[in-house]
Amino acid sequence: MKEIARFYVWWLNIDSDIEKCVRSCHVCLSTKSNPPEAPTHPWTYPSKPWSRVHIHADFKGPVSGEMYLVVVDAYSKFPEVVKMRAITTSATVSVLRGIFSRHGLPEILVTDNGP
Repeated sequence: MKEIARFYVWWLNIDSDIEKCVRSCHVCLSTKSNPPEAPTHPWTYPSKPWSRVHIHADFKGPVSGEMYLVVVDAYSKFPEVVKMRAITTSATVSVLRGIFSRHGLPEILVTDNGP
């Protein structure tokens, strides 16, 4: 709301004035805690093994002081779990190359947008 208002007009303390207006607006207050529900988009079931692979890139752990990279085949639900000595990009790429050399390259690679 503030960004749209600032696109068209500007005055001193515009942000605080908009905030005051919203705090006193009956419609704004009644819809504030009711965000629209986002529809779920289920994945289609893959037609063959290793066609879609999910990587949990945020790493799991620490478990007993160790971190793990988890890669799951969406068809079989088979997990590849690798104990990581380091959780750097180069270490992750090296581990993924090893996994891909055993199973082949997946058609679709899905991550959880981890760092």
